[in-house]
Amino acid sequence: MNTCIRLAPSKQPAPLQGNFSGVISAANNDGSWLIDEHFSAWQATSLLIKPAVGDTVAYVAVAERYFIVHILQRTEDSENLEIRTQQPLSIRAPQLDLLGWESIQLTSLQTISTACQHHALTASGSLVQQAHDVIQQAQHVTQTTTGIARHSAQQHIITASDDVQIDGKRINMG
Repeated sequence: MNTCIRLAPSKQPAPLQGNFSGVISAANNDGSWLIDEHFSAWQATSLLIKPAVGDTVAYVAVAERYFIVHILQRTEDSENLEIRTQQPLSIRAPQLDLLGWESIQLTSLQTISTACQHHALTASGSLVQQAHDVIQQAQHVTQTTTGIARHSAQQHIITASDDVQIDGKRINMG
């Protein structure tokens, strides 16, 4: 007995039309990049590092558009690496270390917030704080210096609900 069983075709992923590589020649005004002075390609969403002129890149053709998916090589004299996105960026890990050999700069046009159980801020040189208003709230505040502690103001108000204690070898007022 000859029986023929027909199986339904299984769904296959859509193949990429092409994988290519080239060198970025220029940045176009529409946000795309010119590759090998001929092909315009857009940065893939998953490519977090912004391409630069001179980068050797891998790009693919999808729906009659080219997308840069990898930066394969960057020239030695290129600018810094830049992560650019129009969407919020979150990095989540059990531990995160940022190290800048020369400097780290955090800049926001609105707010920078830190929240933690314990916070240590250490500077081997100067620590400068500049703000219109500074508000500090704590259960206890201890400041210790081995040199001179100076507070200057047009008006200085010290308020305590119980005692005010000033202790020193000499106390000069006025």
